[in-house]
Amino acid sequence: MRTETTLRDYHDALRAKGTSAKDAKVALARKIASLTLNLLKNNDTYNDDYEEYLKERKRLRLLVGQKKR
Repeated sequence: MRTETTLRDYHDALRAKGTSAKDAKVALARKIASLTLNLLKNNDTYNDDYEEYLKERKRLRLLVGQKKR
């Protein structure tokens, strides 16, 4: 929560919705735990700009799929 990341934005959005500080921290901790488990399972690295990463990965998969045909 000390840096300007999407996780901080998530926490701030929860607080803006009226979630208590404690509940927002618990929700953030659960999100971090979920991300960590996903990264470990997929042997991946954390990317703060994940939405852009997914778009690029989808584009590359489409290109690879077109080359196979």
